[in-house]
Amino acid sequence: MVVGLVVVVVVVVVVVGLVVVIIVVVVVGLVVVVVAVVGLLLWWLLWL
Repeated sequence: MVVGLVVVVVVVVVVVGLVVVIIVVVVVGLVVVVVAVVGLLLWWLLWL
């Protein structure tokens, strides 16, 4: 029983960790893309 519980806990922790990492990567990626697009637009407008 104890071993089963440990395995379940480990699996849950790993899955939650992966989900959190994926969410963080997606959010950071979106922020980088938005900043890059806004930066390019501002740079383009300033050079007009």
